[in-house]
Amino acid sequence: MHLCFGSFAMTLLESRKNNAVTKITVGRELLELINHEYTLGKDDRYIYYFLDQQRELPRELKDQMTDKTLLTEQFSRFVEKNIGPDHERLLSDFALLIQEDTVQADHVKDRLLHLARELELPAFLAELFIFTVDSASNEVSGVKPRVSRKRFNLLKEINAASDNEVLCNLAQLVLRVILES
Repeated sequence: MHLCFGSFAMTLLESRKNNAVTKITVGRELLELINHEYTLGKDDRYIYYFLDQQRELPRELKDQMTDKTLLTEQFSRFVEKNIGPDHERLLSDFALLIQEDTVQADHVKDRLLHLARELELPAFLAELFIFTVDSASNEVSGVKPRVSRKRFNLLKEINAASDNEVLCNLAQLVLRVILES
């Protein structure tokens, strides 16, 4: 388990108020808390990369983090809009995520757990959010590397193929792609 932007967002998603709150909704709203005008790309796939811990948040986005007071106010609205009424469960889920983190030092985890006990939910979420954006890194956690477009397309073809000869040819292509990496 690793505490980062993606695991933070997924923990929030598990405590959503209703099924209309999707992975993309939570991801987009969290990124907008950093900078409402930042453009990630042409579509939402970038949000999936961040939530699935396949990519780091861009440095230029991380550098635009707002102050804690404003972020606490924004999280108050976020919680009211998106999160169910069981705030104790959400705090417990975050405490478990922090405790099970295999990357952070014990004194860092102790400080975050102390904040979970001492602060109200929006203030704690603001502090933890800042930590996950600024201090947590996917690079040290051994997250899976980004899947190349060539590999992804080959996997789609393999899943769609039903002929053994086609599958054999695709397997040879996969081997070549792997050897090129």
